[in-house]
Amino acid sequence: MELKDFYLGKELDVLVEKQVACPHCKGTGAENPYDIATCHECQGKGRVQKRVELGGGYYNLYTQTCPRCQGKGKVIGRKCHLCQAQKIIPGVEEFTLKVAPGTASNSDLRYTNMGDERMQGAPSDIVFQLVEI
Repeated sequence: MELKDFYLGKELDVLVEKQVACPHCKGTGAENPYDIATCHECQGKGRVQKRVELGGGYYNLYTQTCPRCQGKGKVIGRKCHLCQAQKIIPGVEEFTLKVAPGTASNSDLRYTNMGDERMQGAPSDIVFQLVEI
């Protein structure tokens, strides 16, 4: 930005490439809600017990993450045609940066929870660094 833009303030339109939840499946990965079923291997618990014979009447019993559903307890029948069960796809969003009058050069403009979306947790932040050119 030019020095006068820092002094007077300015609005800038920018396009940001980011990861967004699939608009078709809404982040489930399934073609439709009926394609999500309870895993029959773990009965929806996400973990299974295995028994290993050690010999002499002894055995070892241990619990592990279900290999079929990877611990989620649910499996997808038909994958979403748009994201192929990835749940997140590349997207573009337009932002209007509002630079207040008197903003210092090299300052940061932070948009909380407006960055890449994730399957677990809040979206990341987007930080724009304002630099004088």
